[in-house]
Amino acid sequence: MKKILALLLSMAMVIAMVGCGDTGSSSANTTQASEGTEATSGEDISSVPLRIDVVSTGTQAIPPYVIKKLDLAKKHGIDLQIHDNSGAWGSEWTAMKTGEVDCIITAWTYSVMNYQDKETVCVAPMFAWGNSVISGADSGITSLADLTNIKLGVYQTTALDWVLLCAAAQKEYGFSPADTCEISEAAASLLGGMLQQGNIDAALSYADTNVILGAEDGYNVIFGTGECLDILGLNKETPFLFYTFSKEYYEAHPAVVKAFTEMYEEAYDILMSDDDIWNDIASECFGVTNPNAIPALRDTIRGCILRENSAETEGQCKDMLKWCLDNGYGDLIGISEIPEGLILP
Repeated sequence: MKKILALLLSMAMVIAMVGCGDTGSSSANTTQASEGTEATSGEDISSVPLRIDVVSTGTQAIPPYVIKKLDLAKKHGIDLQIHDNSGAWGSEWTAMKTGEVDCIITAWTYSVMNYQDKETVCVAPMFAWGNSVISGADSGITSLADLTNIKLGVYQTTALDWVLLCAAAQKEYGFSPADTCEISEAAASLLGGMLQQGNIDAALSYADTNVILGAEDGYNVIFGTGECLDILGLNKETPFLFYTFSKEYYEAHPAVVKAFTEMYEEAYDILMSDDDIWNDIASECFGVTNPNAIPALRDTIRGCILRENSAETEGQCKDMLKWCLDNGYGDLIGISEIPEGLILP
C-alpha cells in the first residue's frame, strides 16, 4: 500500500509541474524572452529612450546615418533618438546640463571642464585628429610655417587641436598663430563661406568640411592636426572626441549603454569595410556630388574615426594633459587633471 501511495504522489507532482510550465524547455524560453533585455538588471532596454546630441552638419553625423540607414538601433533593441545640433559653441553641453539629452559627442577636455557642473562618463571614442587647415590655392599659404600675419579662421579657440597647433608652430618655427594672426572664431559651418568670400585667408575647421571644399578647384587642405602631434611627439592614438553619457544615465541604464557601444562598433566596422555606403553618406549627409570629394572624404574619416576604448585610453589622455601642463598650455585648455572614472577602459 505504501508503495502504491508513493507512486500516486510522484505522479501527482509530475502533473503539477507540467501544469505550472516547469519543464526542461523553460531555460530556452527564458533566453528567447530576454532578447533585448539585460539579464542582470531585468530591464527591457527597448523601453528606455536614448537621446543623443549630434552635430548634423559634421563628421559626428556619419555613424548615426549608418545606424539609421541600416536600422541598427532596432537590431540592437535600442530606442535611439537623435537630437540635431547646429554646431553652435557649447550647445551640446547646454542640452546635456538641462537634461534634454543623455549622450553628447565632445572632447574629453570639455568633459573635464564641465565635470563639476555635470558628471559624465566617456564611454566610447568617436574621433581622433582629423581636423585640418585649408587655404586658397593662390594664397601662398602651403604649410604650418605660413600661419603667421594672416587672417585665420578657427572653429573654437579653446579646442585642444587648436592649442596643439599653436604649440607645434611655436616649437617648429618660433611663433604661435594665436599671437601673430588676426583670429576669427566661428562655427565650422560658416568658415568655408568666410574663406570663399575672402574674409579669412585660411581656416582650422572640421575634417569633412575641409575635405569637401578642398576637392573643389581653388582650395587646398594644407595639413591635418595629426601632423602637429607628430611635431610635438604626442600619441596620435589618443582620442579627441568621445561619446559621453551623463553619469546618471550610465549608472541607471548600463544595459542600454552596453547595447549602444555594440551598435556603434558595428557601424564603425561597416564604415571601414563598405566603400559603397560612402556614396550615400556624401550625397545625403553633405549634399556632395563631386566624385573627387567622395574618396577623399572616405579615406580621411577612416583615418581618424575610432572604434572602442582600450586599457590605455585613459592613460593616453592623461599623458597628453601632462604634456600641456608641463609646457605652459594649461591656461589655454582650462583644466589641470582628469577625474577618476571619467574615461572608461
